[in-house]
Amino acid sequence: MHTLADPAALLARHTAAHPVAAARAADIAAAAGAAGAAGATTAAAAGAAVPAYVAVPAYVATRLDQAALLLGVPISYLVPDPDLLPMEALRFFVVDPDWVAELQRGMLSAGSPEPVGPDAVPTGGTGGAPTSGLLLRSVLVQQYPRLAVRAWTGTIAAGANPDDPASGAVPVPLLRAELLTPSVLFCLFASTPDLVALEEPHGMVRLGVRRDTAGNPVAALRRADGAPATSGGAPATVPVPFRGTAADGVLDVTALAAALSAATAALPAAQRPPDPAATSSAFALQLLHPPSRQRYSRQAGP
Repeated sequence: MHTLADPAALLARHTAAHPVAAARAADIAAAAGAAGAAGATTAAAAGAAVPAYVAVPAYVATRLDQAALLLGVPISYLVPDPDLLPMEALRFFVVDPDWVAELQRGMLSAGSPEPVGPDAVPTGGTGGAPTSGLLLRSVLVQQYPRLAVRAWTGTIAAGANPDDPASGAVPVPLLRAELLTPSVLFCLFASTPDLVALEEPHGMVRLGVRRDTAGNPVAALRRADGAPATSGGAPATVPVPFRGTAADGVLDVTALAAALSAATAALPAAQRPPDPAATSSAFALQLLHPPSRQRYSRQAGP
């Protein structure tokens, strides 16, 4: 539960600075003392202690939690100058907890007649405080509003799949992911990640081919377990034949199935998948095209 420091301390500082208010404060204190005298004996017998805080209303606690996630903060505060986030730019950042605390103090002071000290900022929210985040401004955000952002910590090898428990990757909770504008994505993480991945939205099984380093369309071979096959340490691929010209974009399915069949037959027996020329499911296995994933790793400091 959120708690707020006892406002009596604020009242004491106020009366010391404003003698005119001291008399009124004394009257209030005397009235409160008289009203509480009858219950003093009972409280002492029960061993009750006077609490040093008062509960904050739930809506105030919610707004303070939202402030910790920078909800409602204008984009001009996050990006003071447009040149700091040009088009097709990705920026990683850390969150200054002191700045967030001052933001929360400012919110509390709006509802208090007295200045709010640092010890009056509520603590103990259940949402968690972000420590880092990213800003992405790109046409990619416009084309994929549901672009997935995932993060992990740990020493993760360049080719390792962070979803594989053997990689040692620990997922980092994503506390906020929101479009600030149609082309700007804003994310906050619960801790500073070592690896961040941007992924096309998941939602369907897709078939397709890709291009090799020379720009030629190729189909990547898959083993019997569905994992990509390799040849000489590099991904094993088969050139894609077309009906007519490649510019027409019409696959020659019969020729491609035969080429895939010959290539998979050359794989070790333990890794060899079903013959792509024999069934449509075996052919589809070789053309699986999962969503693209772009990885960003944090480099070790000097």
